[in-house]
Amino acid sequence: MQYLQRLFTRRRSFWWEYAIAILCYTGVLALCTRLFYFEIKGILEGDLNAQVQVAIGPPGSVGSYVPVYSLYKYVFRFLNWIWPNDWIFVFFELGIVLAGCLVTGRYIHNFSFCKNPALTALFGLGLYCADPIFLPMFNPYRAMGLQAGGLWHNPTLLGIKLLGVVLLWLFARISPQIARQAPGKPLAWFAFAGLIATWIKPNLILCIYPALAVLLLIWLKQAGGRAFWRLAAFAATVLPSMGILLWQYLLTYGESSVQESGIGILFGYSITLFAENPVMSILQSMAFPLAVLAVCWRALKRLDSYCLAWIATGFAYLQYLFLIETGPRMTHGNWDWGVCVMAFLLFVVSFEELLRQMADQWNRNAWGKVWVCCCWGLLGWHVICGVIFLITNLTQGSYFSR
Repeated sequence: MQYLQRLFTRRRSFWWEYAIAILCYTGVLALCTRLFYFEIKGILEGDLNAQVQVAIGPPGSVGSYVPVYSLYKYVFRFLNWIWPNDWIFVFFELGIVLAGCLVTGRYIHNFSFCKNPALTALFGLGLYCADPIFLPMFNPYRAMGLQAGGLWHNPTLLGIKLLGVVLLWLFARISPQIARQAPGKPLAWFAFAGLIATWIKPNLILCIYPALAVLLLIWLKQAGGRAFWRLAAFAATVLPSMGILLWQYLLTYGESSVQESGIGILFGYSITLFAENPVMSILQSMAFPLAVLAVCWRALKRLDSYCLAWIATGFAYLQYLFLIETGPRMTHGNWDWGVCVMAFLLFVVSFEELLRQMADQWNRNAWGKVWVCCCWGLLGWHVICGVIFLITNLTQGSYFSR
């Protein structure tokens, strides 16, 4: 443990540590390059080609499953204007993936005791790729039917994964100050990041903002009403996103929509759409965060990013378990995206909490050592399953890979 502490706390990395990190990043990005290129060409299943066609193709050229409300529609149209070639969309997606991994690594660097830059970059890559544990005796697919944070076929999910870490970062900056003052710039950036995330795909904000409302009410009660205006300023960051969300709802489900879809309530429909064993699908997807929570549940009382992520994940599962889309979109499983992005963010904050508690638990007793080893083992298993899923996307030509 002392060796690990020295390795983690060292503020400079050796050349061979950077070499390992660069090699791992190169391998994952090479796989992603091939995957995105085959998707844009229509050789592999994926949403990239369809979303690009929404932006640059003739009206009605793709099916009702493609979101016409997304910011990506305008981003792809702009990219096509700059360089009308398939590769520009591949490079854009690679940039989003690389930024997501690096920002995740910097989040770990800033908010944990691990300061080794090459190591935190590797941790960011691993957390970004982590997927549910593959147990085919319970559920036949590696990702579909599970709550997988490491899905690659949907460009908008990759976008909100990046912005989800940005929102966690900003929340971690704002929450310690909000009892004393309302930090203007971080609040403005939080509102802006939330707006962009909503415009790309609304599922993230539909989980984060209800969780934020719960924490704001708790803080208000603890402060006895004295911090009302500061907390109201934090709550007001939701307003820009609500405007975008209302526009998206009217576009998708309003009277002007041609899809004749809506939102309904039907318990268990979404989770049983592709999962043969729904309970095990949750355990396979959340094994590492649940293992960390088993010991670190008292950390929820800090009301920090760890607590926010768990509450948001609870809201994500409520939506996933109870809500459906009616009409032709009913079988698309779009309420799954909330639990997918929250699974990724929950892995990030759970790893942060593991690093915070690791030394104390290791030195406490034998059970603490067992817990640390189990958490690291489960995380490694998740990451290996995620990398294998990325490879099987290519070898089997489908995200329904086994």
